[in-house]
Amino acid sequence: MDPITENRFYRTLNQIPKGKVSTYKAIAQVFKINPRFVGYLLKNNQYPDKYACYKIVKSDGTTGGYAGKYNNRDKIKKLRQDGIEIQGNRIKNFAKVLFVDFKIS
Repeated sequence: MDPITENRFYRTLNQIPKGKVSTYKAIAQVFKINPRFVGYLLKNNQYPDKYACYKIVKSDGTTGGYAGKYNNRDKIKKLRQDGIEIQGNRIKNFAKVLFVDFKIS
């Protein structure tokens, strides 16, 4: 992925509103890449406080992982601070909080 596209990828994360999440698969479909590559890019996000990679979860409604200086407990904490209800490792009302309406410029 070239630097311009990578920059667009990370900026896309900021389109997810507070109280919403998206999935590796939804992001992959926007950029026509493999969902595993989305995971790779999120893992290598050097600015997790600027680009909200914690809002990306698995398509089955589970939280998935969180790499870098954070761990999955941090991800769940951040999601809860955003108003996302989580029971165990699963997002409650997943369909209601799912965001997929990305605009790519």
